[in-house]
Amino acid sequence: MAPKDYFERDASQMAVIGKKGQQELKQTRVHISGLGGLGNLVALFLSALGVGYISANAPQRLERENLGRFVCGDESGIGQAKVKAAAKYFRRNSHLGFDPIGAPSESPSLVRASRRIMLLWNPSTEHSGQNAWMPTASPR
Repeated sequence: MAPKDYFERDASQMAVIGKKGQQELKQTRVHISGLGGLGNLVALFLSALGVGYISANAPQRLERENLGRFVCGDESGIGQAKVKAAAKYFRRNSHLGFDPIGAPSESPSLVRASRRIMLLWNPSTEHSGQNAWMPTASPR
């Protein structure tokens, strides 16, 4: 989306946060850990606000019983990794870069790998919507 189109799209909120505030949102990078009932809504709202880049990791696959809470996908994504279903959904938003990180797995190594990626990538902010906590040794 061209910059002019981006600012026209978000004109109503620019009355509150100004053009500078909207530019800051466009440059914001967010990582979301977990795309369950809360994490996928966070991604949706951040996208609607005009955040420019979102990455996400989620070890689960989309199942039929998730569809009531998973708004970033539909029945065509059943059986796919939630991050892949969300990536398909967010492709419609030309102003947003969405990066699905990781493969479906319940292994603690994916969690450790995603933390390493975040340290290297340095997002502006991170949200964790994970419903399972896996303790790991902190890197030294």
